[in-house]
Amino acid sequence: MENDFGNRIREIRKMRGKTQERVAEDCGVSTSTIARWEAGSLRPNQENQKLLANALRVKVDEFYVDSELPVPRNVLLAEILDTLEKLDQPFQLHILRVAQDLVALTHPKSE
Repeated sequence: MENDFGNRIREIRKMRGKTQERVAEDCGVSTSTIARWEAGSLRPNQENQKLLANALRVKVDEFYVDSELPVPRNVLLAEILDTLEKLDQPFQLHILRVAQDLVALTHPKSE
């Protein structure tokens, strides 16, 4: 994919529930700059990559690793944990059971 970097920024931003406006404010740049970063028509310099990573709560490296995935696995898992921590334990257990059932459905054990 030609715009892995921009797509990664967009996916992480959306996963974090942030608007382009909010990320622009956090980075001290214009909203159009964020849009251009995401579109791939402009690439942030090293300093802006650090600001962007901070705004999105990731390491700069996360913009570059495993371009096959829209969001790096460790970032996705951290977001899942952050979200689950907001629920009380009965809901957490329910979600765990649902996830286990999904795994069983999609990865049946060989007998």
